[in-house]
Amino acid sequence: MKNHTDSHIALETLEAEARRFTSLLFAYCEEEQRRLCRPYPLPVAPEGTALAAAALSAHEGIKTFLAVARILEE
Repeated sequence: MKNHTDSHIALETLEAEARRFTSLLFAYCEEEQRRLCRPYPLPVAPEGTALAAAALSAHEGIKTFLAVARILEE
């Protein structure tokens, strides 16, 4: 039972760190969008579009990883 409890604590820690990492990704992406689009707000620079797509992809990958980890913990 101790292993299951330790695993649950580790998963909670991982989820918290994943939320923090995702927030940092999106904050970085927003800042880069502002920097890349100066002085014109539109159109979005291709680099900004690629960066946003990568951040969204990472976010979805993290969500999938955590979902599978939760299933394995049951």
